[in-house]
Amino acid sequence: MDTSTTLEEQIQALMDSLADTALSAAESRHQSQAGEAHLLYALYWNGLVGSMLRGHGLESSEIRLLMSDIPNRPLKMGEDPVLSASSRHILHDAHDAVEVLRHVQRDSHVELLLRAHGIELPERQPTREQVEAASRTGVNLAQTVSPNRGRQVGVDYLSYTRLMLEAALN
Repeated sequence: MDTSTTLEEQIQALMDSLADTALSAAESRHQSQAGEAHLLYALYWNGLVGSMLRGHGLESSEIRLLMSDIPNRPLKMGEDPVLSASSRHILHDAHDAVEVLRHVQRDSHVELLLRAHGIELPERQPTREQVEAASRTGVNLAQTVSPNRGRQVGVDYLSYTRLMLEAALN
């Protein structure tokens, strides 16, 4: 099995899921665009990142309030919401959920909300290549200890590795 193809498919599935959740959140608020706050909402319900956000005391009601407070053109009758240009760019360029979080955190409204919960951007962030190299090294080491286990790099493992590398860099 080609794990790089599998990993790319996993990344695409994650980004599609985040986009769908963000668009649903915008539609439920009758907003025409899903922006960074909507992506934060989608991340809140995502595995590792969602657990981290909830662990810092962030409430979904706070994110819903943030989505409502940010000016957004009303959704016209029969129209579907779309991802904002910045949201499309984030989902196109990110490779794991933590990287999406770091991108949405650059939005001033999102940054203020997360900072109120003690979540700040790290001083230095690893590149995709560093994250993938560290993840593959971890998987290779695990296979030497337990060779019969079929391990591969997945998007959750990339997110976990990114957090560990950020902690080491800072």
